Amino acid sequence: MSGIKDLAEVISEDADIVIKEFEEKNIPDFSWSEDAPFAFPKVSPECYEAIQRISAAAVRIQRLATPPVIFLRMLHDKCYEIGAIKALMDLGVPYEIFLNHDISYENLARIVNIDKDLLARYVRLAAAAGFLFEPRPGFVSHNVTSAIFMKDRNTAHALHWGFKEALVTAAEISESFKMDPTGRNPYCSAWSISHKERGEALETYWQRIERVPEDAKEYQSLMAATAKLEQYSMEHVISCFDWRLVNTVVDCGGCPGHISMALADRFHHLKFVVQDLPEAVALGRKSLPKRYRTRITFEHNDLFKSQRVTADAYFYRWIMQSWSDDFARDIIRGVGKAMNHGAKLFINEMLMDDVDWDCEAIEMEGRITDIRMHALHMGRARSMVEYINMVRMADKRFRFERKHCPPGSFLSVLEFTFIELPPPATTDGSRTPVQEDFD
Repeated sequence: MSGIKDLAEVISEDADIVIKEFEEKNIPDFSWSEDAPFAFPKVSPECYEAIQRISAAAVRIQRLATPPVIFLRMLHDKCYEIGAIKALMDLGVPYEIFLNHDISYENLARIVNIDKDLLARYVRLAAAAGFLFEPRPGFVSHNVTSAIFMKDRNTAHALHWGFKEALVTAAEISESFKMDPTGRNPYCSAWSISHKERGEALETYWQRIERVPEDAKEYQSLMAATAKLEQYSMEHVISCFDWRLVNTVVDCGGCPGHISMALADRFHHLKFVVQDLPEAVALGRKSLPKRYRTRITFEHNDLFKSQRVTADAYFYRWIMQSWSDDFARDIIRGVGKAMNHGAKLFINEMLMDDVDWDCEAIEMEGRITDIRMHALHMGRARSMVEYINMVRMADKRFRFERKHCPPGSFLSVLEFTFIELPPPATTDGSRTPVQEDFD
């Protein structure tokens, strides 16, 4: 790890690159004002990499400048920051503050029904952590992070869900280790343990969102909101393949249909079947804009049973990471039964070998994704080679074609082609195919 002086020079040099491009393109400087955009600006790959280096250097400087015991105390105290912000979200505080206005603690406390001084203490901790802002003594207003709750309700619901689930789930990771040291049984996930109701059997996350409509709605909000972020943008899906080469796409586990809608907007010949759990399908049908209804249909499908729809392409986004290898292979086997020769399989996931280990922010995104999937579902993040091997172990008829990961994307798209095997060997001199025939 470089010293503080070297890291400061990195920040200075890369800041010049960022400032130059921002000035040339009239991009507003980064700001925590409530009027600042909360989406990452579209910049050149060079500028994007400079921003990542600035972020990485800043994290390293903070670590170098913090004594180890203090660093660990700051780390475990993050749970109180998260708890304070979650409590304010639960009270509805962000929704009671108008944009470009402030409100007194006295009036806000009356609205959310909590003691004024107690409210002020929690708001001030949240503000110190980067959520909300105290523009003058006794008053609170939005900053760029809390303003999201007034600007984009879908994203707000998704963020609230994350704060709500993270604390209770993370607290049960140790218990999950005890119940299943192999880390493969989805009924023993930290999430399942943390949500066990007294007298009831453990259930998986997916069983819960099928049983509780509000949870299904929150999950769909999470998927749609995440797709708006530049690092997870639908543009990366649109550019991953020449979609003019296919006519029908099955969007597996794709509710509320945001992937299909994005592709439908760009490729007017495509037709889609969005498959998911019954409750998710019902919500997807209800929310689908009228202009898509002749081209996008919804149906329930069990991932672990044989695929019923024959199509030109099958798209799985954030599906395989939610399952251990054995379950993920079962999903691949199921879809293979419906595929014709030449059909496409797309797997859209974060790949561990794409993670920039020299940038703490990107490394943490990869590491946290991996552990989040284990804690929620007993799933895992994988490398490209692990995915290729997993798919081939499930069905040797899949041929890997290529990986697509444009600059700025946290996700890759792996493309496979289904190659129908020749008929079995006969007595006329033909032979049984061997592995090398399909490599």
